[in-house]
Amino acid sequence: MMILDILARYVHVVSALLMLGAMSAVIFCVWPATRLLDEGLRSSLHQLVQNRLGRIFWIAAAGLIVSGVYNWIKLAAVYRDMGPLGNALIGTKVLLAAILLALYWARQTRLLQKGSDRSWLMIYLHLGAIILLLAAVLRYFRLEHLNSLLK
Repeated sequence: MMILDILARYVHVVSALLMLGAMSAVIFCVWPATRLLDEGLRSSLHQLVQNRLGRIFWIAAAGLIVSGVYNWIKLAAVYRDMGPLGNALIGTKVLLAAILLALYWARQTRLLQKGSDRSWLMIYLHLGAIILLLAAVLRYFRLEHLNSLLK
């Protein structure tokens, strides 16, 4: 069981890094560099990058969902013992992750069409950063809770 726990945590962290890293690379490196290209080439490159980013996003999302569900089930008793704080943190984290996935899906299926691609990527990136912050806070309080039980 320990190997599965480690693997689930590894998949969760790597998937989050891949998702946020790919979005960050596109926002802060690829798109600014394409300003040097003529409009036709820039548009083609943006489309190619978005297609590739979409594949990376969904692979990372699958990793996050599978490992997240496993981790949540594994740690359910700890969150319950933490009381309202644990439930609020994990609930908010999962809700924001669901919103991020729903927004990305709605944008990819053209249900949401307003706004530039860059604006949407910034929204996804900021939501991801907030989820990452919540994960760090949750881990801190979870470890504090477990340490208090050992004393």
